[in-house]
Amino acid sequence: VISIHLKEIRNSIEVLIIDDGPGLSPEAIKAFGNRRERRSIKNKSHEFSLGLGSVIMKTIAEAHDGTISMENLSGRQGACLRITFRKR
Repeated sequence: VISIHLKEIRNSIEVLIIDDGPGLSPEAIKAFGNRRERRSIKNKSHEFSLGLGSVIMKTIAEAHDGTISMENLSGRQGACLRITFRKR
């Protein structure tokens, strides 16, 4: 299940894209948005890439004076992609 949340926080807008998957390794989170060779992660039933897509998302967010980050959810299973844009 994937959920999308939009929040207004002071002078910014935040978009959260949350899933209920197994989360990501600390290495994958650290590498998110950094240009490197193709990276893929395998778990019990899936394989997915953390390659150029995260670099493109980061570039677009920064071009619009925003930030982007990936984190595991605290206290439950899943990961969260957080995109923040400052209001002008």
